[in-house]
Amino acid sequence: MRYLFIVLLPILFFSKDINDFLLKNDAVLWNFYQKVKEQSAQRNYPIFSQRFLIDQISYEKLSNEEKKKFFNHLVFIVFYLKDKPLYSDFGGVSIKGISETYDGDMKEFYYLFDGRYYTDLSNVDRDKRLFAYCVLPNFHHCILLGIGEEW
Repeated sequence: MRYLFIVLLPILFFSKDINDFLLKNDAVLWNFYQKVKEQSAQRNYPIFSQRFLIDQISYEKLSNEEKKKFFNHLVFIVFYLKDKPLYSDFGGVSIKGISETYDGDMKEFYYLFDGRYYTDLSNVDRDKRLFAYCVLPNFHHCILLGIGEEW
């Protein structure tokens, strides 16, 4: 019995799930989000993978005409899960999240992630802050940031 404990001990201490990665990476991602938010307010948008990157709050403030300029560009979102993810073989994983709006209120939004995120999104603790990039204007093709995913 003691031998079994010694073998399992490293597994228990070194196994990580999405919540461990989110906790570890939260401060770095939050600081990065604040920088993107600041640059977006100055209309000095960072570029990621040859696309402009704007924060969700700044994007909401834009007029419909200005939003058209961001077609197929990226939005940086910060949200908390509202409901369990819904999986579809045809559309990936849809999720209802709660994000802060430009007036400081919290609002529900829908995001669409690739199917590979279903297990991670199902295991996220409700109090964990999530970070993602999504393609505009429909907040689809989202990728989660800071979850220990290897590319």
